[in-house]
Amino acid sequence: VFNGRFSPETYLELLQKYQINVLCCTPTEYRMMAKLQNLNDYDLTHLHSAVSAGEPLNREVVEQFKKYFNLTVRDGYGQTESTLLIGFLKDTPQRIGSMGKGIPGTSVTVVDDEGNSV
Repeated sequence: VFNGRFSPETYLELLQKYQINVLCCTPTEYRMMAKLQNLNDYDLTHLHSAVSAGEPLNREVVEQFKKYFNLTVRDGYGQTESTLLIGFLKDTPQRIGSMGKGIPGTSVTVVDDEGNSV
């Protein structure tokens, strides 16, 4: 839908105009959108899934999207080579600041610098 420099206003306008229903953005993009003063001007009722990856989103951003769009932005962790490994599946309880749990069917282990399980 859009191939250009990120603009929070442009993203929200396009989400509304084209009735996008799934959104995946970086935490920085979500933060920039959440800072806009006119979020109530956008109708994103068709948007039913929003995912962020790279680092946990701060509580204020998650709360802004819930307040204005009745939408929970879910965090996830993965790599290009392996896709999503850890995250919050849709309609599961979320703990803000956490990247979530291992996705069903994956085996995830947290290790220290020496490769030992922690």
